[in-house]
Amino acid sequence: MTEKMTPAARRSYETTVLPLTGELTRKAVALTRNASEADDLVQDTLVRAYRGWHTYDAERCTPKAWLFTVLRNTFRNQWQALNRRRDVTGTAGREGVTNMAAMPTPDAGDTGRMVRAAVDSLPADFRAVVVAVDLEGASYLEAAAALGVPKGTVMSRLSRARARLAVTLAEAA
Repeated sequence: MTEKMTPAARRSYETTVLPLTGELTRKAVALTRNASEADDLVQDTLVRAYRGWHTYDAERCTPKAWLFTVLRNTFRNQWQALNRRRDVTGTAGREGVTNMAAMPTPDAGDTGRMVRAAVDSLPADFRAVVVAVDLEGASYLEAAAALGVPKGTVMSRLSRARARLAVTLAEAA
């Protein structure tokens, strides 16, 4: 049973969470690599965050880290459901995923496309860390909280991801 949110809690949610939707959308696009799916993921995340606002503890983490954790968990749940459907039906139940490298960017030069394609080619765990730390500027601790992994795991994945990116970009040059 869900409790009705008080007006004060609603204002707190609106002033804390809603300003972060831009960052949330960028993170969702990095995870899904599809703008339409990212919009759906953001909406689902905002609904879950609204329903679970009473569980947010400002002393334990930042609103951004908490919200990114909700996003990551929502994405993981959707991905697992999609894989379960694929196992049962033999198909994913959707059309193909748009490649992030093909999406238009403000600096759509050759270098930008190569870097975007290289990041796109990383495994999801590595890509998530690169996006959080290198593209969004999160600290190791913020990235660890948002991804639900220890700080050392963030550092290790980031190191391995950067090494892969260096090799991929050197081969492409």
